Amino acid sequence: MNYQQITQLKSISVGLLLFLLFSSQLSMAQSTREVLNKMVTAIDNAQTLEYSFKKKERLKDGNWSTAELKAKLSTSPLKIRMDLIKPKRARSLTYVEGENNNKVIVDPGRLIPNFKVSPTSNILIKDQHRNIKDSGFDLIKNLVSAGIKRADAQNGFDELFKITGSKTYDAQDCHVVQITDPTFSFKSYTVKKGENLIKIAQKNKVSEYMILEKNKGVDDYFDVKAGQEIQIPTSFAPKITFYVSKTTHLPLFTKIEDNKGLFEQYEFFDVKVNPELTWN
Repeated sequence: MNYQQITQLKSISVGLLLFLLFSSQLSMAQSTREVLNKMVTAIDNAQTLEYSFKKKERLKDGNWSTAELKAKLSTSPLKIRMDLIKPKRARSLTYVEGENNNKVIVDPGRLIPNFKVSPTSNILIKDQHRNIKDSGFDLIKNLVSAGIKRADAQNGFDELFKITGSKTYDAQDCHVVQITDPTFSFKSYTVKKGENLIKIAQKNKVSEYMILEKNKGVDDYFDVKAGQEIQIPTSFAPKITFYVSKTTHLPLFTKIEDNKGLFEQYEFFDVKVNPELTWN
């Protein structure tokens, strides 16, 4: 083999290596999008759910809000029952869209009569990142869908969304999916008439508690008025990690981190998809 043939062979080898590397990256990008598309579809197809749930949320004072519960959920109309395990502040919470003036029925237990409150009452959401209507997987679906839309508009999907490996969780093989936003920051926002932090967060696809934590003079989700200037996040978080089941395609584990570390974590166990529910 002469020098010219050796040079040509090296050139072909380098070209083949680059092609295989590019193909591998393209395949990974496609599989990441495919995993997320299947996840969104699985969430849409889950008309009823039954599951055990654990949560851990960082509070403004640096302490943690934790809870364990069992839940039943129907999506149309939205109906949720939570049986609280830890902390045992009540026996159960029940919300049915369109009934009881759209209020939550609280069963305190201990021979105390049931009472009704708004889902966003301070009795229920003080020191909580979410309210009962955020139960299930829809919030995660909306978060991911908004992130994909934003990334695609900037041609940045491959940089922001990645499958980083596999993990066994709740006896299921799962994809580990990470969403990162290196441009995450806060921006000024002027409160409009009739808005509160929950409405502002929903409109901008961000976390209401992150807004509450950032604005030191704001004491709760309703402690703002029209014309007031506050700081809100530019996206949901700098880093989000999901464990997406390869069997059900549902996000069984979600960890959300900010520049201080863990912000909130949600774990689903023993998830039953589309069971026939009994509510008694």
